Amino acid sequence: MVAKLQDVAKRAGVTITTVSRVLNDFPHVSKKTHDKVYTAIRALNYHPNALARSLQGKSSKFIGLIFPTIANPFFSELSNELEVKLSAKGYKIIIASSANNVEAERRYLGML
Repeated sequence: MVAKLQDVAKRAGVTITTVSRVLNDFPHVSKKTHDKVYTAIRALNYHPNALARSLQGKSSKFIGLIFPTIANPFFSELSNELEVKLSAKGYKIIIASSANNVEAERRYLGML
């Protein structure tokens, strides 16, 4: 089962709002509260949901890459390098191959 914000709040003995404030580095959160929340986060192996954050207007940290083909060594090496560099900066990568098909590329653009 994936831990939710509510689970963290319950385990730490604080409100969901307090957990959110800790995760978003709001000022005026005591060290004791901060430590309780992060102890609960580690115990539950909680990870914020990137999609949920994006729906709240926050950055999802997703980057979509659409290539005409990944069979070409140039594109496969490029996608690998981009994934390594962007992952190190906390981004999640979605890689798609349009198979040189304009309609497939449009569908991927719509999805992303």
